[in-house]
Amino acid sequence: DPIAQYQDLLPLVTTSLSKPVTNVRCLAVGCLGLLCLWSTTICDRYKRIIMQVVRGGFEQVIVRGQALKCVVDMACVHKELFKDDAELNSVLLRSQDSEDAELVLIAAEGAAKLLFAGVVCEPGLFANLLKFFFLSNLLPSDEDGEDQSEIDPASANARLQQVLSI
Repeated sequence: DPIAQYQDLLPLVTTSLSKPVTNVRCLAVGCLGLLCLWSTTICDRYKRIIMQVVRGGFEQVIVRGQALKCVVDMACVHKELFKDDAELNSVLLRSQDSEDAELVLIAAEGAAKLLFAGVVCEPGLFANLLKFFFLSNLLPSDEDGEDQSEIDPASANARLQQVLSI
C-alpha cells in the first residue's frame, strides 16, 4: 500500500498546508504534488486538495503557482485520473484569466502540455493559447508600470512564444 509507506509524512505535509507561513505552504504543496506523482492512489486521494489551493483566491500567488505546476505534472503522469476533467479545465481557464502574469504563464504552459499530451481537449484552452501566441502583450501588468509578479514581461512573452510554437 503506497499510503502506508508514507503514513508519517502525509500528515505532516497536509498539516503544513494549513500553516500561515507562505514558504511552508508552498513547500507543503510541492511535497504533496511529488507524492501524488509517485502513486496513483495518493494522487486520487489528494488531487482535489491541490486544485483547491489553485482556486483559493486567499492564497499567495507563489503558492497557487506551485499548486498549478503540481496539478499539471500530476495530470501528465496520471492521465487516466485527469482525462477530460471538468475541474482541471476550469482551474486552467480561471488561472489564464488571472491578474498575475506568472499565474497566467504557468496556466498557459500547463494547458499547452496537457493539450499536446491529449489529457484535455477544452476548446477554450486552445483558444486562449492562440490568443496568447498572437497577442503576447496580453499578459497582465500593474497600471503603474510595475509588474505584479517577479517576472520580466519580455522573458514571459519569450517563454510563451517558445512553448506555444510547439
